[in-house]
Amino acid sequence: MYLEDKIGVHSWPVQFLKNEWVERGQLILEQARDLIDYMALHWYARNEADDYNGYMALSELYEERLGAYEGLIRAVRLERGIKHPIYITVDEWGISLGGSPALASPERRLFYNLEDVLVIAMNLNAFIRHAYSVRMANIAQIVNVLAPILTRQDGLLLQTIFYPFELYRRTCGQQALDVFWEGETFSGGEYTGIRVLDVTATLDESHKQLVVYVVNRSQTEVLETTVSLADGQFGESVQASVVNGPDIKAENTFEKPNQVGARETALEASGKSLTYMFEPHSVTALVCVVS
Repeated sequence: MYLEDKIGVHSWPVQFLKNEWVERGQLILEQARDLIDYMALHWYARNEADDYNGYMALSELYEERLGAYEGLIRAVRLERGIKHPIYITVDEWGISLGGSPALASPERRLFYNLEDVLVIAMNLNAFIRHAYSVRMANIAQIVNVLAPILTRQDGLLLQTIFYPFELYRRTCGQQALDVFWEGETFSGGEYTGIRVLDVTATLDESHKQLVVYVVNRSQTEVLETTVSLADGQFGESVQASVVNGPDIKAENTFEKPNQVGARETALEASGKSLTYMFEPHSVTALVCVVS
C-alpha cells in the first residue's frame, strides 16, 4: 500500500492540499502503519511565469519535500514502534508543458527546451541524494502525452529531455555518495543562497568508476571547479559527457532536431583532484576511473 500526496508545484486544483500534507501524512502513518510500504509524492514542474531563476530554484522545493517526508516517516515509526521500513516513491513526476499532463490543451507547448533539461537533471540529482529513502520514481511522460521520444510517419525525434535520462541511465552507479560542494549562489522564487551548481555523485565499486553529475544553472558563466576526493585517487581516464544547446529556450523539433544534444570529451587526471570548466546552462557527467 502507498499513500500519495500531490504537492502542487503547479496550478491545478490539487494545490489546495499543499498546506495539509504533513497532517494527512502523519494521520495515515499512525492509522495504517502496518499496511504501508511506501509514501508517495506526486509533482509536476513548469515555468509558467517564464521566470528562469524561479524555475531553477525548484531544486530547493524537492529537497524540502523529500527531507520532510523522511523526517515524518522516521518520527512516526519511532513513536508508534513501526518495525518494517517505509520508503518514498515519487509516483508521478515530470515537466508539464501547459495544462494537465494527461490532456492536450491549446496553450500547450509541443517540445521541451533546454531549461526543462536542467530541471529533469535536478530531479535525478535529488533522487540520487535521497537514494536511501526514494526507492522508485516514475516519469509520467513515458505513458502520457509528449514523451521524451516523439514519432510520426516520416521520422523519430529525440526531445531535449531524452538526453539527461539517457546520460544518467548509462552512467549511474549503484552507490550514492555524500557530496559536499560550495560556490557561487543565486536567488529564485522564495529561495535565496542557492548554489549555482547542483551536484551529486555515484560509485560503481566493482568497476572502480566514479561519476560526478553537475548542473550549471548559470545562463552566462563558465564555472571553473575543482573536484577533490576524500579517499582514493583519480586514474588517467576521465570522460566528460555534456548535455547542452545554444540557449535555455532551445528546442529539438522535427525541423531542427539537433539543437540540444550530448557530446563526450576525454580528459586526463591524476592524484586527488580534477579541475573542470562547466559550461553555462549545462548538464555534465564526469565519468572517472578511481583507485
